[in-house]
Amino acid sequence: MVSEPAGAPRTDERVVCVLRSIQDGGQARKLVAFAGALADGLGARLALVAVAEAVPPLAVAPMMGVPIALAPELPGLHEPPADLAAIAEAAGVHPVHCQTATGTVAAVLHELSGQPSTALLVVGDEGDGAAWSAVTGAPARRALGDLPVPLVLVPGETEKPSGPAWRVAAGVLEVAQSRSVLAIAGALVQRLGGDLLLLVDERSMDATAALAELVLPEDADLRVEPLAHDPSGRLDAVLAHGEADLLVLAPPERGLVASALLGSVFHAVAAGGHGAILVAPESARG
Repeated sequence: MVSEPAGAPRTDERVVCVLRSIQDGGQARKLVAFAGALADGLGARLALVAVAEAVPPLAVAPMMGVPIALAPELPGLHEPPADLAAIAEAAGVHPVHCQTATGTVAAVLHELSGQPSTALLVVGDEGDGAAWSAVTGAPARRALGDLPVPLVLVPGETEKPSGPAWRVAAGVLEVAQSRSVLAIAGALVQRLGGDLLLLVDERSMDATAALAELVLPEDADLRVEPLAHDPSGRLDAVLAHGEADLLVLAPPERGLVASALLGSVFHAVAAGGHGAILVAPESARG
């Protein structure tokens, strides 16, 4: 698993890229190219999964005095399958496995996350919010925290890094998030190369800095910056201005108050769509 920084990667370790079967061709190519570059950097294999969601029943226009009715669902009616071989060729990658899965994006992500060979999941948003809503919208919003492996959310126009080393940034908004975020950020830096920009809420700075000395590799090229008055704005700027190729964040908090204070920061950064966000699983918390 990517959250374990020590040791060589397993030979069966996979980065699984999940895309909608009806995803725009250009955006699908960029998503797969991004996932392929990430797999190469981690020394893992790449697998592609296209999700063909069920086609919803058609709404029947009501007549005067007749309530709205829904046409019965047609069993087995799904979106057309994607040509994963063609997408892989256009992206210049060589996946070890390609498949089409039926169901919702969130359900497929949960199923794939339970497979022992899955080290990392990569999912894209084609720009209309469908994939984003499937993963983060209520009531499936909690899927982000429930997944046992890291999940990378990649906006539609995100390009893969131009160089071999990846610039990683990590945001810590409270001490409870710090161990999982630091563990995965440290693993990424160790295996991808490059430097690490650590952005920490001022109130959590001392505890997070002390933990960073224990969790991060000793030779990590680390820069620490406090998050002051506008944490979501600064985290979004890291991606918008090209300061990092990948931003590590904890999943949105649950509960009314925590979600309002911390979840809003996560969603504001994700909604900006300026770069890839790796969601650290809650299971990695210490």
